[in-house]
Amino acid sequence: MIRSITHKLLACFALVAAATVVTALLLHVLLTVLEGDQRASADSREALTVLEGIAGAIIVQDGAVGRYILSLDAATLEPFRGSGLDSYTRSVGQLRTLKAGDTAQLGRIAALDGAVGAWREAARDDVKRMTVTEASRKAMAVVRELLAEIRRVERETVATRSAAIDTAFAATSRAAMAGSALALVVAIGAWVFAARHLARPLVRLTGTMRRLAEGELDTAVPDTGRRDEIGAMARALEVFKANAVERGRLEAGRAAAERHRAEEKAALLRGLATRFQNSVGQAVAELIGSAETMRGGAADLIELVTRTDGQAGAIARSADAVSAHMQVVAGGAEELAASIAEVDTQIARAAGASDDAPPVPRPPTTPRGTWPWWPNRSAS
Repeated sequence: MIRSITHKLLACFALVAAATVVTALLLHVLLTVLEGDQRASADSREALTVLEGIAGAIIVQDGAVGRYILSLDAATLEPFRGSGLDSYTRSVGQLRTLKAGDTAQLGRIAALDGAVGAWREAARDDVKRMTVTEASRKAMAVVRELLAEIRRVERETVATRSAAIDTAFAATSRAAMAGSALALVVAIGAWVFAARHLARPLVRLTGTMRRLAEGELDTAVPDTGRRDEIGAMARALEVFKANAVERGRLEAGRAAAERHRAEEKAALLRGLATRFQNSVGQAVAELIGSAETMRGGAADLIELVTRTDGQAGAIARSADAVSAHMQVVAGGAEELAASIAEVDTQIARAAGASDDAPPVPRPPTTPRGTWPWWPNRSAS
């Protein structure tokens, strides 16, 4: 089983490449055969043309012999001795070159050349005798038979090669179409395989990553069971998801613990503020009571001083001293009340910072020097 994306892609590429190579090789073979048939057909057509030249050269030589016998003009023998013979020699050499790979045809060409040589010997004898002999006629008949045989073979070769060319063309066309169809099918199959087994899983994994990044930690991670790189990425993403869930759980627990500690701190501060307010309020009430008692004594003393004229100076000084002491006591009481109120305010602020508790109410204070029982010094 292929477990690597690289191997899967290489397998798809190998299938497409194999289909392409097979098609190319088949087309190469068919085109090679077609090329060979075309070359053989062209050689046969050219050979037929050369054979026509050979036949023409033989006819020219034979006609020159006949004209000499009739006219006894030596000039009429020139084609037999010169141009006709040269044309025949060139044509035979060209024919042998064209049929260099055809042993059977080379044998026929050699036989033709021998028959032409025999005819020329008979034709020379006719020239000497000044008549056409039976030997020259028979030699010419052999030459014509060999020429006809060579022509027949070449014509058959041309016909056979033409049929082979047509067959090769048709086979090449079919092979090209079949190879193209095979390559197309393999390419489509490779594309479907890559889309189904590679592209779609990657798209799913990308969507899962995006949802997890957006905080949707309940999203299921797909393809964790795969044995390739996609499966490895999916398993790594599953670990990331588990870590994110655990981190969220720890953060939630830490936030709950911090809220619990804040609530406990606020409750403790509220209890301390309440106890302090009660104790200090009681002390302030006792101090105010003592001040009221001293006020009553001072009032009695002042009344006694006004009744006794003889002791006015001494008693007045005593009243001044008492008044001074009372002023000190009253000032200390006021400062103590202000300090207590400031402490209450600080405690209330501390408690409010923890749970927005309402501020502790400050006890009512009397401005310094405005006690209702305090005597007017200038009146005395």
